[in-house]
Amino acid sequence: MVTRFFDLTTTEQVYRAIGAFEPLETERVEAGRAAGRVVAETVLAAEDVPMFDRSNMDGFAVRAADTFGASENASVSLRVTGHVAMGTEATVLVEPGCAVKVSTGAMLPGGADAVVMVEKTESLADEVIALREAAVPGQNLIRIAEDLAKGDVVFEPGRRLKGGDIGALTGAGHAGVRVYQVPRVGILVTGDEIVEPDAVLRPGQVRNVNEYSLTSLARLLGARVNDYGVSGDDEDNIGVVLTRAASENDLVLVSGGSSKGDKDLTRRAFDRLGADVLLHGIAIAPGKPTILARKERCALLGLPGNPAAAIVVFTLFCAPLIRVLEGERLDRILLTRPTTRARLSRALTSTPGREDYIRVRLEHDERGTVAIPLAGKSVAISTIARADGLLRIPLSLDGLDAGTDVEVLLF
Repeated sequence: MVTRFFDLTTTEQVYRAIGAFEPLETERVEAGRAAGRVVAETVLAAEDVPMFDRSNMDGFAVRAADTFGASENASVSLRVTGHVAMGTEATVLVEPGCAVKVSTGAMLPGGADAVVMVEKTESLADEVIALREAAVPGQNLIRIAEDLAKGDVVFEPGRRLKGGDIGALTGAGHAGVRVYQVPRVGILVTGDEIVEPDAVLRPGQVRNVNEYSLTSLARLLGARVNDYGVSGDDEDNIGVVLTRAASENDLVLVSGGSSKGDKDLTRRAFDRLGADVLLHGIAIAPGKPTILARKERCALLGLPGNPAAAIVVFTLFCAPLIRVLEGERLDRILLTRPTTRARLSRALTSTPGREDYIRVRLEHDERGTVAIPLAGKSVAISTIARADGLLRIPLSLDGLDAGTDVEVLLF
């Protein structure tokens, strides 16, 4: 689809466009380097887990039938005939009337069908114990393949591997896994008025906020960032840098120049590049002049120059797009975004026909979590510095009453 200039798009339509992008190519990585990467294949258990019956407690392996009648008031005595430590093969056999000491994770010796916790026993002599609890077959045991059977699915494609997932990967017999490649994200900031943080400000100039915030946000998502710095409001120069960036990256973020003023050159640069403009203008505030385009396999996003709006747009759309390129499914991305419920501290007004995203601070009182809207215009970077997240006012509403139960999308 190709839309006209400033033909406003709903957030649902934006997400459909983002979900249409294909993930990147795949590569195989060692398990130790796979944390944070997205699985690109169905991972099956290479073997039964566990491969042997094992104890789930420190205690004594027994025949359950030998323990019948044992209680706190009437103990049963068994002779201890051996010990199986974790990591060793169980060669001893549990004979009738006997018990074998076992460690947590130890292989269950033959003849045993239960484990009694050491806390439920008492030593009567060097090789005799008294049991104060009757056991039932299977008690405190993990059976062969009880966790995973060989061929069971461990991970489906699209799973972003957390730290604990790596243990499941190696525990299922895999030293590596095929994952989607890490996206290369180019950052280009436009504007004659932008100067570096340590420069002496002159009238009409502003500090460089977006280059630093956008590169940092992209890196936090695991992207490989290529920073193209600040380009002045020169259409030819922007075109040269954009052409290079589009050839070197999987996604290019262009900050500034996405509206329709005389110096808003991003849309023209996208057109000159030969990109397909998928949308220009979203029915949200802040962030209305956002552009989404693509040049062959490279995604292009034109963000507002307003720093607070740029961060809101990044949170809502850039982050999901990066994650889609990394191999995650969009429905899972939207479903698992970090949110919390809170009570709105004061009434808010809105304009029907657009979604308003209000920066809020979270606090706690005797009634629970409170969302406090931060005073300040949409351009105020101080509200980003103090905010914990975003509160959405749907486009069908003209505001929210104080005390409304709301969902806050956390930064």
